[in-house]
Amino acid sequence: MFLLPSKARQVLTLVKAGRAVPHPQAGMPLAFLHIPKTSGVAVSQGLRDALPSHAAFTGFDRALFGAFDEFDTIEPNLRQMIHLNAARINRDADLVLGHLALSTLRAVYPRHRLLTILREPRARVISHWLYWRGLPDTEVARWGSWGERVRYSSRPLGEFLSCPEIACQTDNLAVRMLLWPHPLIPRDGFIPPEADRVLLRAARRALSRLDFVGVCEDPLLNARVGGFLGRDFQRPRMNETPTLPPECRPVLAREFDNLTMDTLRVCTRLDHTLWHEAVQRAMPEREPEVVGEQAFLDNLFRYVERSTVLVTGPTRDSGSLN
Repeated sequence: MFLLPSKARQVLTLVKAGRAVPHPQAGMPLAFLHIPKTSGVAVSQGLRDALPSHAAFTGFDRALFGAFDEFDTIEPNLRQMIHLNAARINRDADLVLGHLALSTLRAVYPRHRLLTILREPRARVISHWLYWRGLPDTEVARWGSWGERVRYSSRPLGEFLSCPEIACQTDNLAVRMLLWPHPLIPRDGFIPPEADRVLLRAARRALSRLDFVGVCEDPLLNARVGGFLGRDFQRPRMNETPTLPPECRPVLAREFDNLTMDTLRVCTRLDHTLWHEAVQRAMPEREPEVVGEQAFLDNLFRYVERSTVLVTGPTRDSGSLN
């Protein structure tokens, strides 16, 4: 959460004591910058439960679709949730929960308080890959030609991350949603390294102007959001990456080779910097790199426990799983 240092210390003391610290603008309409696979569905439901809303809005804008333009192939009831023209979005919503870029939120809802949650970027990307991989064929088919891109998730992680057609959702997504549309961010490919300095400076500035920035790994996140809202806030467990059929479960021992790890690092390099700095602000007593490694490993172990991934493949001798 971005606050002046003295105020931040006061808020942290009160939150740890279990006392709510209402934001000075509590009661104003709210917009949630929902970055996919950052516990956003649970946060959205928590916001619905905490805030009385007369007109909640959810949906998508153009930011998450890159250069894709075959929207007429998408099932109509899904297509109507995709807003290609910001001027046609309902401006009367008092609670905004969609996958909308910051530029869209600023243009359509200039008086709303803005909140976002960041997640350790490698864990976010892997969750995204596994979530798409677990979608049933009937659900993927509803997305028409976009569903063909979702099916890239059936490929090994390294290949998935190397597909330029879905870089709009795998390549430094937090920076993309904060800055879209930006001339240095390709619609149909990856962010070039020579743009890093300019984009990071712009993303930091954009993030600093939000009213609340939290991190998924913060054990006090619910209390901090509650303090910001001025009321109790809880995140229910929902929209978690599901158990996958045996034939769809990737084998971790085969996925994380050096080339894949390098690709993963490149696809998260800018988001990692933003997340690292947000952890330093939210949890100054913790070392961000330690928090990141623990979050990354905890997520992998959770996927193993849910039968979403396998640690190793069949042995040569018996064909059984180790």
